Amino acid sequence: MILYFFLGFGNYVFLQPQGYHFSRQTDSLSFIYNYLYNGFDFFYTANFNLNSLEGRAASEFPLFYYVYALIMKLFNTDDSIVRIINLLLVFLSMFFLFRSLELITKNTWLAITLSCLFFSSTVLLHYAVSYIPDVNSIALCFIAIYFSLNYLLENDGRSFNLAVIFFTLSVLIKPTYLIYYGTFIFLALQRQRKLNQIIYFSISMIAVLSWIYYIKQYNQKFEQYYYLTSLKPLWKCSPEQRNDVFDFVLNYWYSKYYYQSTFHFFFALLIVAPYLFLKNLKNLLTMYALLVLTGSVVYFLTFFVQFKDHDYYFITIIPAIAISITVLLHYIFQLIKKESLKVSLNICLMILTVLSLNYAREKLSDRYSKSFISGSEIGYKFKGIDTYLDSLNIQKSARLVILGDITPNGGLYFTKRKGYPFADLEGENEALIRDKLINSEYL
Repeated sequence: MILYFFLGFGNYVFLQPQGYHFSRQTDSLSFIYNYLYNGFDFFYTANFNLNSLEGRAASEFPLFYYVYALIMKLFNTDDSIVRIINLLLVFLSMFFLFRSLELITKNTWLAITLSCLFFSSTVLLHYAVSYIPDVNSIALCFIAIYFSLNYLLENDGRSFNLAVIFFTLSVLIKPTYLIYYGTFIFLALQRQRKLNQIIYFSISMIAVLSWIYYIKQYNQKFEQYYYLTSLKPLWKCSPEQRNDVFDFVLNYWYSKYYYQSTFHFFFALLIVAPYLFLKNLKNLLTMYALLVLTGSVVYFLTFFVQFKDHDYYFITIIPAIAISITVLLHYIFQLIKKESLKVSLNICLMILTVLSLNYAREKLSDRYSKSFISGSEIGYKFKGIDTYLDSLNIQKSARLVILGDITPNGGLYFTKRKGYPFADLEGENEALIRDKLINSEYL
């Protein structure tokens, strides 16, 4: 509750989609409204945008989209419930991160401080009260990490099953979280190879691979080419493209990820990481940290192009930062013999955490004060238009053409109807325009 009010979430939780990645936010909402308006067939996933056949499209495993639609239907609520549930889920995952760090450090106050520090990422907090599915995936991942550590460190058998379930859900939504699930699979099988564990892992991975195969076939069948279902690696970039991405990451997004002094603290620990990891090479925590760090580097390299324009791709790396930094601090505390020095270090970390949270609060406010950015203007122009269209007795099934909308689902989301958005008719294929106009009822 303290963080909720300190960070000012109450100012944002009931806002309409806006600001950074307005387009992706309305894409997610489009999936939700498809269930709400077209029935609750779980595998009938579609958008408002009709540029694919029948508007059909598949991306993330739609569990949360389906649940949100059900809640909106049952309680007759608007889509602000999505922001509320996402935020509650993120806070729940913060508790599980705290429990994970407590398992590692055996120090409750240090675990509280560090969990707050890792959650002080402006990017994470911004999308925690948004509509982008990455926060669902990281929240499930943090919960899974706790159960995985409880199994590996405390030999708790029940935690194994829960870790598999939450990791599977996280990876189904965002396959990139296989970084963490793969780490758990490797360490669990290194620890002991039980038949039931192999069966659980096999079923889980079959489910993940089946969904990936399904969405590729589904999108191909309905001629949907918008959602990313392939890699964007560094090695396929030209030197100019590489420089461009690095320039954005280091000079633009860098200050949006974390408070600069927080990054300086992380980098300082990584400098001494080789010594600390080598000194504790046989420790399971060292292997856990090294595997997730390696996985994060591979992830960055294979989705390299996406980091230029998509700040939320950084969210996937946050659990790796949390685990590796905590393990390194745990080793440092073990080396320190004087209690007074440990207390001093704890106080310094608390001060850094407060500064980092305050920085995130200011940046969060700044982001929402600049919500009128390219692409999201249509939201302000069309606010309340669905009610107006209803008053004209224009059916929800009516097909619209929207001019001046550069987003796939932005304007259509506000109309709550399907159709075709055009940023500009100039340069468009005339036959294509004619077909879409013929297939529509209103302009």
